[in-house]
Amino acid sequence: MQQTPDGTLWAWGSNGDGALGDGTLANRLAPTRVGTETNWETVEAGGQYADPDWGWGDTLTGGSHTAAIKTDGTLWTWGWNIWGALGDGTTTNRLTPVQVGTGSAWASVVADWNGAAAIKTDGTLWAWGAANSPWNDGSIDTNRLTPKRVGTDTNWASLSAGWSHTAAIKTDGTLWAWGFNSYGELGDGTTVSRLTPVRVGTASTWASVSAGSGHTAAITTDGTLWAWGSNWYGELGDGTTTHRSTPGQVGNGTRWVSASAGGEYYTIALQR
Repeated sequence: MQQTPDGTLWAWGSNGDGALGDGTLANRLAPTRVGTETNWETVEAGGQYADPDWGWGDTLTGGSHTAAIKTDGTLWTWGWNIWGALGDGTTTNRLTPVQVGTGSAWASVVADWNGAAAIKTDGTLWAWGAANSPWNDGSIDTNRLTPKRVGTDTNWASLSAGWSHTAAIKTDGTLWAWGFNSYGELGDGTTVSRLTPVRVGTASTWASVSAGSGHTAAITTDGTLWAWGSNWYGELGDGTTTHRSTPGQVGNGTRWVSASAGGEYYTIALQR
């Protein structure tokens, strides 16, 4: 999925759930334009996933869907929607973009295997999708077919979607996480899954965060890189394969500018 400088939107690859948004279920081997609009601003692709048990005691499955924001601040979704992942009030899959509500104050959105979350321009945080979604809003009993506000805070700045958890930074530089926590990916010193955001440590110098499959990576304002959670293949970069439930520094460098926790148990980061 790609948004181009002229505001047009293009997609390609697997299209079994209509995640490409071109009105078909046909796989595309090359970029195919999505609609005719020229005012797309950001786009986020959710993924397909299934796992027998990530800690809630339920079987978790999901499909492919996409979320995007236009320059006018409206939010649009399409693709797989069995548990309300599209936030349009239905459980009907969509082959073309459908608007989420009527609001025009959406600032950013992230999507993953069975739901999505977004921040509005007023700093509020909203989530929707499956009841056992990593976004969750404090309950695992009810699927959310439309966006529901998470807490009462108005200072959310950015967020990142993992396969099983969410991490977000507030405008005060504090870091928060929620969702599944089988390997300590929430970074709160436990392996207890959380239904609502829990603060990660006491630092207020977090600049960016990326949630991966079962681990998390983040950078602080002083350019240091930190990682925690699962470490099956050395994805934490600490020279071991030991899982961590609290942030551990990766090396001693202070020139890290971006990091991405990969969905297949790896991490990649850029230094300046």
